[in-house]
Amino acid sequence: MKSFCAPALGQAGDTARVPVSVRWVPLLLSLPILAANAALSGTAFAEGISIVPISTHASGIFRKSAAEIPSYCSKSRRVFMVNAESGGVDVFDLTELGELLWVDRIDAAAEMPRPMRGVNSAATFEGTLAVAIEADPLTDPGMVAFYDTANLQRQGALSVGSLPDMLTFSPDGRWLLVANEGEPNEDYTVDPEGSVTIVDLKQGIDRAVVREANFRDWNTDGPRADEVPSLIER
Repeated sequence: MKSFCAPALGQAGDTARVPVSVRWVPLLLSLPILAANAALSGTAFAEGISIVPISTHASGIFRKSAAEIPSYCSKSRRVFMVNAESGGVDVFDLTELGELLWVDRIDAAAEMPRPMRGVNSAATFEGTLAVAIEADPLTDPGMVAFYDTANLQRQGALSVGSLPDMLTFSPDGRWLLVANEGEPNEDYTVDPEGSVTIVDLKQGIDRAVVREANFRDWNTDGPRADEVPSLIER
């Protein structure tokens, strides 16, 4: 079977759970969609199918986002778990039986060339891990760092928009998309724009082409403001 990388099944919180076998990952990822379709159509869903967690990692930290976003890479057979409390990413080996074995922690925020506050998301593709890192202060541009999933060495880093949160690779791995939340500071004296950073990785990480899509045209004074329903206008 061809090696691939895909997000692991998981949920926000402080406990990480991993499916029984690598070959079940595509099925497990599709289960929520199938269940939603079944609910909408009023049909019964997956009688006779049960999912039982066989390995659990407890961070020991409760309600602090110490085990949040998981991403699985089948090329290195590793699970990468965002640990926002530590500012890093916890790394686990996944055994043939689906057991989680803690390996190391990538201190992504501390490794950046300017002050960073925490890690928000992670995604993998064919042996490469991308990590979204928010700045300190969070209104400054964040960064995305890239790591080799086998040796955990940093392959590069680039600047993105303010408060990068979710990020994902395109199916072919050429593009990395980063959603930048752009949250204001507490007294609203600084209010950065939300945006989407689009990274073209065709020529590799070192020669990545970075562009940013904004939403200014849909502001109340923008040329496309009439396309925004009045219900969600700010």
